[in-house]
Amino acid sequence: MAAMSEKVLARKTTLRDLKGMKAAGQPIAAATAYDYASIRLVEEAGIDMLVPDDWAMATTLLGQPGAEGVTIEHLLFYVQALGRLVQRAFILAPLPFGSYEVSDEDAIRNAARLIKAGADSVKLQGAGPSIERIRALAEMGIPVAGHLGYMPQQAKRLGAERVVGDTSEEAAQFYRDALALQAAGAWGVVLQNVPEPVAHQVTTRTHLITMGAGGTRGCAGYLVQTHDLTGWPQHIRPLFSEPYADFFERALVALNRHCAEVQALQFPTQEHTFEIDAQEFRAFLQQMGEG
Repeated sequence: MAAMSEKVLARKTTLRDLKGMKAAGQPIAAATAYDYASIRLVEEAGIDMLVPDDWAMATTLLGQPGAEGVTIEHLLFYVQALGRLVQRAFILAPLPFGSYEVSDEDAIRNAARLIKAGADSVKLQGAGPSIERIRALAEMGIPVAGHLGYMPQQAKRLGAERVVGDTSEEAAQFYRDALALQAAGAWGVVLQNVPEPVAHQVTTRTHLITMGAGGTRGCAGYLVQTHDLTGWPQHIRPLFSEPYADFFERALVALNRHCAEVQALQFPTQEHTFEIDAQEFRAFLQQMGEG
């Protein structure tokens, strides 16, 4: 237990720390987190980076089918919780769909809102026009990362989730996009559903801190959805997820037992309730006209 406390009380992880970890070949562990319970969980586990991922937020917290419905207000709500509670991990907050595509001004304004709320950096998806948004953010001094490969915010255009970069042409474009992100001022990139050899080339040939997602190996670190590995229900269970525990079934057993005890008048018991002094209760009854 002492070791857990030391992790929580350790100093805040910085971008410089993450760069040092990549240089030293020390893998970076990243996970999603949103509320007090999940934040305590990942902090005490020693996770290096926390990501309030918009796709996971939609499918596990908001009951939405995809990331497109997540708004900047949703992100701000959860990032504020992270900003208040996180003591150690680096916070990477995504700019949600519709919050940066229209103009540099929109991107800067919304990124600044997330940084003020407690994020250490922001992330946005795609190349093309997104490169200019990244350049604008970097020039304003806002730490920014990219997201390449399969992009959940563009699911309606890309179609069903698939591997990205498994042809020579697509892999070459993928690598050029990563170089463009670096040139624009990005410090890192999330690589989702990318073949390991391709991800490894981006990791070793650029200065970007690469974070694998969606089964992508060959990166400086890996991002996991906390709900995946703890066994909570979702609309879709990804093939690459590994449930290390089944918290949902445990919680269901507990709630079933509680429900049965309430219905049988077995809970709450005397020890779970509050008392009033007998004299005070008599005085109360008198005031009620029953004394």
